[in-house]
Amino acid sequence: DLQNSSLILWVLLGASLSFTAQLGDLLESGLKRRFKVKDSSNLLPGHGGVLDRVDGLGAVGIVGSLLLWSFPSLSTALGLY
Repeated sequence: DLQNSSLILWVLLGASLSFTAQLGDLLESGLKRRFKVKDSSNLLPGHGGVLDRVDGLGAVGIVGSLLLWSFPSLSTALGLY
């Protein structure tokens, strides 16, 4: 029964962090539009720059870290010990 609840928790966390990644992407795109910047760098020409490759990852890293810090029992429930 613990494995089923852990699986449900993993699915919910995955869906939440996926949504967070989309919000991070929209935030970064909105900032680029606000400041009229086409590419965030020239390192990856034609791809919008490096930030377009990792903007969702940055948002997920921040929100995931805050979740684990705010709810210490979450790591145990997920089996991360």
